[in-house]
Amino acid sequence: MRRYSALFAAMLPLLFGCRQQPPAMIELKSPAAAHSALPHLAVSESGAVVLSWVETQEDSAALKFSVLNDSSWSPARVIASGDDWFINWADFPSVQPFGERGLAAHWLVKKPGSTYSYDIAMAFSTDGGQQWSIPITPHRDGTPTEHGFVSLYPTDDGVGAIWLDGRETGGGHDHDQNHAAASGSMTLRHAHIASDGALSEESVIDSRVCDCCQTDITLIDGEPLAVYRDRSDTEIRDTFYNARRDGRWQTGRPVNDEQWMIDGCPVNGPAVDSRAQQVAVAWYTEASGSASVRTSQSSDGGQQFAHATILDDANPIGRVDVAHLPNNAYLVSWIGRTDAGDTALLAQRVDYDGTRSARRVIAPMDAARRSGFPQLIVHDGSAVVAWTNINNGQKQVLTRIIAIDRFF
Repeated sequence: MRRYSALFAAMLPLLFGCRQQPPAMIELKSPAAAHSALPHLAVSESGAVVLSWVETQEDSAALKFSVLNDSSWSPARVIASGDDWFINWADFPSVQPFGERGLAAHWLVKKPGSTYSYDIAMAFSTDGGQQWSIPITPHRDGTPTEHGFVSLYPTDDGVGAIWLDGRETGGGHDHDQNHAAASGSMTLRHAHIASDGALSEESVIDSRVCDCCQTDITLIDGEPLAVYRDRSDTEIRDTFYNARRDGRWQTGRPVNDEQWMIDGCPVNGPAVDSRAQQVAVAWYTEASGSASVRTSQSSDGGQQFAHATILDDANPIGRVDVAHLPNNAYLVSWIGRTDAGDTALLAQRVDYDGTRSARRVIAPMDAARRSGFPQLIVHDGSAVVAWTNINNGQKQVLTRIIAIDRFF
């Protein structure tokens, strides 16, 4: 879920003066040090762009964040650290702004039981990240199973959260093998967490979902709409959406009825963003027998989605993100291949009338899992992207800002 602010116009005089045309894409000095990865981007109601990431050193890890101020990132601040964290290339922590100065952060902590037993930890700040609360856990089952792939959205007094919950699986789930659950199914669950730690009752959004594909969420008229990869009894794993209306989650439905049958989780979840009643979804699939990145949009708040548009069917890797524009259009990013066959972070503008820009290259990318999931947000004529760069085997989070009207 993304929001908008005024930033790019304010940066131009600082970066280039008044007499020369600035480039359409600018690399910002990263606040993340070496051995950093797992970036996440979010924008506050006031327009502050927040970047979070994880830095590792020997056996310990730290979740850090920075705020974009004019032409540079603020000094990195530590939210939490530990030597018992569950670090996974696809299941990244996040920081979500809420209210005027509120921030909510989440990360994953190992739990005795098995390799894939871990809990969600959350902490809150009400002073812009100066001080953080004692961590709490939004789920209360206490089972030594998987809890992760979290998506947060802001509320007046905290955040709502959705996550993949393995309490019914019996644990022992191996991400590198067939993803059939040991006894039960992975579920998608929801709760509200106030900044003072108060927890709402949990609710089940979907009782059987793909075990380790990312989730995403956006707000329509103040109510959340979630996207995720479903899992049928016959191993159909299409991208689904589900909205909460009048305080109750509806029945999940496929964004596009593709009938992709796959015995294992592809670890390649969908992304969603919205503006007013317009909703855009992007996802990866191999439903046609080969890999492709697709998108669809809704103009009625997610009641119905248009037939899917294929953006890339030249064997892309996927790992999509999507960010809405204010003028009946949106951006989609993904890891794909250039005309020369090189792996790169690509992006394309999609208009609601079907018009598409030329596909653009944002940055070269490592095709391996270690490069993770790039992030994209849009605000007031500019976009910010963040990704994990691999240089001589060393990871570091990098960022760029793009003038949308001049780049796409």
